Amino acid sequence: MWGKQLYRQPQISAIAEAFVQKKIIEPKYKVISIKKIDTPDGMVGDNWHQYIVGQGRSKIDGLKAGTLKEVTLHAETFAEYLNDRSKGKFSSQIARKQNATPPVPPKPENK
Repeated sequence: MWGKQLYRQPQISAIAEAFVQKKIIEPKYKVISIKKIDTPDGMVGDNWHQYIVGQGRSKIDGLKAGTLKEVTLHAETFAEYLNDRSKGKFSSQIARKQNATPPVPPKPENK
């Protein structure tokens, strides 16, 4: 009787299953907002933006000079890095650097 009990997997409702799938697929961190701002004190240039990356109540506020397109790309890459880090992965940029083949030094010339 004790050794032959069958394990029954609990039934998950369709709503619960959809919730679980959304949580697995949906990125944890994402770009919340980007807006043009005045040049911060002590900085140069006139094309500055403030971006907010976050999830839930956790928010990271950053400032970056550049076009809206450049700052958007930076903020999205940063959010991707945070998501990868939270999953125990390295960012794709770090992985590329780690997997890069070191340059071959030139052979010395014989004279």
